[in-house]
Amino acid sequence: MLATLLRVLIIYVAVILAVRLMGKRQVGEMQPTELVITILLSEIAAQPVSDGSKLMLPYLSGVFLLAALEIANSFAALCSNRYRIILQGRPVIVIRDGAVDQKQLKKLRVTVEDLTAALRDRGFFDITQISYAVMETNGKISALAKAEENPLTPGDIKLPCKDKGMPITVIYDGRIIRKNFGECSMTEKKLNVLLKKHKLSPEQILLMTVNMQGEENIILRDKAR
Repeated sequence: MLATLLRVLIIYVAVILAVRLMGKRQVGEMQPTELVITILLSEIAAQPVSDGSKLMLPYLSGVFLLAALEIANSFAALCSNRYRIILQGRPVIVIRDGAVDQKQLKKLRVTVEDLTAALRDRGFFDITQISYAVMETNGKISALAKAEENPLTPGDIKLPCKDKGMPITVIYDGRIIRKNFGECSMTEKKLNVLLKKHKLSPEQILLMTVNMQGEENIILRDKAR
């Protein structure tokens, strides 16, 4: 029993390291080669766990060989545009100037129902609102709304607008995240002033974010905790 648990732990760590080496990408954003590598990794990792009589080293070598192949494949795709197109394909326009390109849908073996479902997932419930839609190489749909469907922005009416920057976490679950101070020009002194203004201590705060304009947002911890 202990030997099996140890095997599971070793394979678990090895697969995590291999996936980290291959880079950050969500499952829904995987290219075909990355999906194949992921499936093969799971198959190889399962073998020594299900059969305790098998040696671990060949399977660990296989895990890291697959990771190395995927890394080499990624570099090759970066260096050669033709290789990348052969491997990943090209993005395909499926809606052009508001009209559905039925020929391209047939080539992609995608139905209109599939297309409308993907558009709903992007927040478009009416296909007539779309000016252009592109089927990306990872199977995702990118859509551009018609000009009249876009919301009005300050830039459209020449209204000056300051960029407030991204909200940065400075307190999380009662702990001060000092390494983030530089991202929002925060200091210990400024933080203490903010806490004093709200009559709070860090221990009372579940989440506190601050942007570059010094605007803070605070979520208090549950008192029952």
